[in-house]
Amino acid sequence: MAGKSEAVKVTPAGRTKDQWRQIFFDEIDANAAIFEKDAIEGDSLRRLPPATLEVLRNSDLRLLKYPSDLGGAEADNALQFEVFERLAYHNASASWCLFIYADLIARIAAYLPQRGFSKVFDAGIPLICGGGGMILGNLTPAAGGYRVSGRWVYGSGIAGSNWVVLLAAQKDRPGPPEILSCVVPTAQVQVHDNWNVLGMRASGSSDFSTENVFVPEELTFRFNDPPFRGGAIFRLGMMGYVGHTVPATALGIARRALDEATTIAKQKLRGYGKRTPLAHRGVFQAFLGESDLKLRAARAMMLENGVRIVADAARMGTMKPENEAEIRAAGCYATRIAVEIVDGAVRYIGGDAIRQGSRLEQALRDVHVANTHFFVSDSSIESHAQFLLGIDGADPMA
Repeated sequence: MAGKSEAVKVTPAGRTKDQWRQIFFDEIDANAAIFEKDAIEGDSLRRLPPATLEVLRNSDLRLLKYPSDLGGAEADNALQFEVFERLAYHNASASWCLFIYADLIARIAAYLPQRGFSKVFDAGIPLICGGGGMILGNLTPAAGGYRVSGRWVYGSGIAGSNWVVLLAAQKDRPGPPEILSCVVPTAQVQVHDNWNVLGMRASGSSDFSTENVFVPEELTFRFNDPPFRGGAIFRLGMMGYVGHTVPATALGIARRALDEATTIAKQKLRGYGKRTPLAHRGVFQAFLGESDLKLRAARAMMLENGVRIVADAARMGTMKPENEAEIRAAGCYATRIAVEIVDGAVRYIGGDAIRQGSRLEQALRDVHVANTHFFVSDSSIESHAQFLLGIDGADPMA
């Protein structure tokens, strides 16, 4: 666990993937009771409760994607998937915020020049939030840096963060915008308390804004520039870097919903004239068996491509656009499977599933909100097909 006095090296180097997996799983399992309790409480708070936030703030989970040359796990996408999925089983919003934090902690550590890196990390590893929905703020050059103004959306986990990453560009320049990532203390950002939504309520994904905030040059970077630190995962494109996060959370939600439905079905009686345990009805048995296989198949697909794309990036030093499209499409497909299974679980369990505060009711809301994310939109399937067909202009981010 990283302490405040630590600077660059935060934990012993040389751990294997299996050792890191055990560390991360042990931390999730040890705090499962907190995550379970806060899954319900967070819905009413509309942000992560203090106990869950404290776990994320002080655990080695922050090191999931942190560069290995700084002592982090720099996990491949398959291990990332396993961690987010396991946490989502207990608390979907905590998983959602963790993947935002882990993505940005690692990205900032990899891309900031040394002076900027020291400002952010010399006191320990902070929680870093982002979001923005690809909205660009207005960037104005100033002595030693820039001034940034704008309003962004989807600031997941922003209430518990120390820093925020803003995307901005000089909008008055001719030609395509040159996008900068600007790292700003959360204290200098105005958070708008407007996250009133169907699901993922505890993610606290409120809008946020700045007005003429100064950002030193050393706290800015361009995502397409070569990283200063880290290995293969920082050679992936945008979708390669983040493409396993949403489907991991969705499949974790779906597995929990299926397990809940399985437990309830053993006691639940259906029918009026002849009361039959739901677990003894062939139609439910078919749903359960097929759903289990679908979840396992979707999971296996994500784990396979999560290992493969990082190995390819290590070998080639980059990621092909067609592979980015494939990852995004695979995530879309896996998330669709998750939605289908949660919907089915609620349908079969019936009235017990729809009561406010039940895990199935929450799963239904959370998985449908996860399914609205751009990363898993229908356009990803089209892009994948366009690359398969060799169509000019195919774009993994379309």
